Amino acid sequence: MYFWTMRKTGMLLGLLVVISMVYSSCKEPHYMGVAFYNVENLFDTIDDPETFDGEYLPDSFRQWNTERYNTKLNNLARVITTFDGQYAPDFLGLCEVENKLVIEDLLKTKLMSDLGYEIVHYQSSDVRGIDVAAIYNPKKLTLVESGVQWVDLSEFDEITRDILWVKMTSVIGDETFYFLVNHWPSRRGGLAESEPKRIQAASTLKLLKDSLLRKDPTANVVVMGDFNDEPDNTSVLTTLNTTDNAKTISNEQLFNAMSRLNEKKKGSYCFRGTWNMLDQIMINNSLMDGKSWDYVANSAKIRDDKWLKQASGDYKNYPLRSFGGKTYLAGYSDHLPVYVILKRSAD
Repeated sequence: MYFWTMRKTGMLLGLLVVISMVYSSCKEPHYMGVAFYNVENLFDTIDDPETFDGEYLPDSFRQWNTERYNTKLNNLARVITTFDGQYAPDFLGLCEVENKLVIEDLLKTKLMSDLGYEIVHYQSSDVRGIDVAAIYNPKKLTLVESGVQWVDLSEFDEITRDILWVKMTSVIGDETFYFLVNHWPSRRGGLAESEPKRIQAASTLKLLKDSLLRKDPTANVVVMGDFNDEPDNTSVLTTLNTTDNAKTISNEQLFNAMSRLNEKKKGSYCFRGTWNMLDQIMINNSLMDGKSWDYVANSAKIRDDKWLKQASGDYKNYPLRSFGGKTYLAGYSDHLPVYVILKRSAD
């Protein structure tokens, strides 16, 4: 009787182990959507005497009134809440926002009011008053600290946007993340002539990234922004030290998730009929090692839905922006948003 009882007990324990293993294998993995969007001149209708925002006021030639402002907000909300088909990203870097107020108004729109996003924003010294910022889902990410890094362009007698850095921990796994949001100097004056400014921005970003990793060597780093350069330009490829090879990425490098799209002649911005991959997301090797949170291979995408583009005319298939010259188009932005998916296996 004793041995029969022990046998039944052993069989029961074995069955429980098998059930536990099956249950564990059926657990859903965790996902995190990470995106960036140049929202093109998201200005309120209030005059700011500290900046040159006169172009976006009710009495300006653009007639930037409350109706047009609300249309812009609702349009952007439609884009943000439908990444990857139907989901809003868990971290979204933004650029060309005038101030924190416009982000707050964006989050108050009908589509976004129940999402619970929180804001990270600092007023930059850009003369037009356009800043970089971020919104995030506190159910996925917890804010630890944040700040901005000034990009010194004094040798060019110019001022540009600061680099926003955000230190966070993931709610799942309690891992450290650094998100670095950028908007580098434009190509105004010519690509070659303006390139040294973007190289300077790249040098500043690399120093910032390296200093953060010295403090947290195992941290996950996500770099994003409108770089006004493409993946194979000197500032991004050489100065920032990026690669498109996930298998050979070193500790010092960043994997540029947009490089493959660039090689296919895809882009986030269209200029004179040519698509440019100006908006990019890059990650460090901690998000490529298969140990915890990781980049989902080939998940890098450009939002290029038909409704985000002009349907007809000389600029057919260009991003549908708010204005075409002085003509009001009631669109979204002159840039298309980009995003990647991160994944963590269930515990």
